[in-house]
Amino acid sequence: MKVEREQVCPLLGTRANPDTHFAYATLENRCYAHHRVSPLTLDEQETYCLSGNHRNCRFFLAHQARLAATQVAE
Repeated sequence: MKVEREQVCPLLGTRANPDTHFAYATLENRCYAHHRVSPLTLDEQETYCLSGNHRNCRFFLAHQARLAATQVAE
């Protein structure tokens, strides 16, 4: 299955490499939305990470809010 790059969450990576991920739901994929790298359920990956719906993910939204707050504070 081919996954369009822009649909995939930019915070998705693997434990070994935050800049790459599997294009399918697997326990090897990790969320880099916070300092502690979090494992994701297969359902979370299918629902959010591997789709354009990642913009509605609570982890993605929290990460975006932190980035915005940091930029305002600078």
